[in-house]
Amino acid sequence: MAGLELGEDESKGVVESFRDSNPLIVRLWHRLEVACESRAGGHYALPLPCTQQDPALKRFVLYRDVVPSDEDITATVAGERVKVYGGLIAENWTQATARDVLASAWLRCVQAGFVPVLSVHDELVFELSEATAEADLARIITIMEAPVPWAPHLPLKVEGKLMPFYSK
Repeated sequence: MAGLELGEDESKGVVESFRDSNPLIVRLWHRLEVACESRAGGHYALPLPCTQQDPALKRFVLYRDVVPSDEDITATVAGERVKVYGGLIAENWTQATARDVLASAWLRCVQAGFVPVLSVHDELVFELSEATAEADLARIITIMEAPVPWAPHLPLKVEGKLMPFYSK
């Protein structure tokens, strides 16, 4: 990890310090793990925030065939049996929600006449006319930073740059 080397005791201290200073996150992990475990023998479907506005979307993170044991909880995810724990569930939920935020921005851009030519992870790429590129970029940023209806208080910040060709 970026040349960082920690011994086992130091690593445990970092983890403990994070958990002590972030009790709300730790409680979320615990609640998610307990909810998953309670679905023993069945499926755990965690609804995504976008379903609050439109239940017809039926978007959720799904863990199939949940099996708790004395040591851990396992479930089938994307056809693979994996160990499931609160932190992983929170990470999966966060990533899926981020995808929905980007998809929402994508649709708003298309409605405004800006159709992406490429999507890479958390970015949209547009081909713009040189004559209007600066104004178009400013408009796209404004569109993408607009609150999503199902998370109106979620702060969104978008960066953009003009380039003659795609590059990271």
